[in-house]
Amino acid sequence: MGEKIRDIHPITIGKTSLMIELNEGYTKDEGKLIHIQNNKFRYLLRLSDFYNLSTTVLRGWSEFVYNKQKPVSTRPESEFGVRQEVTSKALSIYQKYASSLSSSKIEYRVLDVQDKLLTIVVSEENIESFDLLMKEINAKELSHPFGVDSGYIFLYQMKAFRLFQVEGYYIEVYSQLPCASITPNSWIPVDKIIQKRVWYKFEEKNGLKWCDGVCCYIYHLCWAIFHNKGFSSYEKTVLQSNISLLDDKETIDCFKVIFFNFTEELVQLLKKGDFGSIIPRYFSFIDY
Repeated sequence: MGEKIRDIHPITIGKTSLMIELNEGYTKDEGKLIHIQNNKFRYLLRLSDFYNLSTTVLRGWSEFVYNKQKPVSTRPESEFGVRQEVTSKALSIYQKYASSLSSSKIEYRVLDVQDKLLTIVVSEENIESFDLLMKEINAKELSHPFGVDSGYIFLYQMKAFRLFQVEGYYIEVYSQLPCASITPNSWIPVDKIIQKRVWYKFEEKNGLKWCDGVCCYIYHLCWAIFHNKGFSSYEKTVLQSNISLLDDKETIDCFKVIFFNFTEELVQLLKKGDFGSIIPRYFSFIDY
């Protein structure tokens, strides 16, 4: 295995402790080797490759800290439009539309309902059936304001957002629960743990199949932090009216795959209703 010369430094990756060791090579011509290891794992690389790896990590860390130190501009509540409450006519239109989805055996979950806009997630396995239904009900497909035509890109094989007009109302369609990326004009799906929850946890309200409270909470929270860079009065109301979810272990476990070590501080800020501190505190947080 080569002869150990000395330990260089211990490191921790996640919860795993490792030691970086300097070793003699297996042959005279091979040169020195680096072992990054513990009693269950060993990663071996040449000294030159270790220099490349370590300098890349150092550069990445310095850029990370630099970006975290940049001021973040947050949008005040006054910049967001006033939400129109859902009328009985709008609700009846959406109920009829949901009934058509169910009759066609298309799995869907509602994320939000506004007077003129219904936001849903449609199972990727049902997209072909969904498109056929859209033709049957004479729905007109429009360009989504946060879609490809507006310069947005969708990462990790995520399907682009879609928008349809039906009887003067709008249906916004996702294939996965979305989150705006820190990379400008980019969208990513939230973690698979939450994507699975969309389908096995749901609530039926007013004839509609909703995502459960945890998924809806995460949807509004991510939209405010990552896309809007601010909290509208409606988002504040949604988050404050569901504050009991923050005492649920399942909620916290879902938060951790998005916010990591910032989760505990985020939960405390949400419980206090300190929305003004969330975005600057999150974007300056470095103790991941």
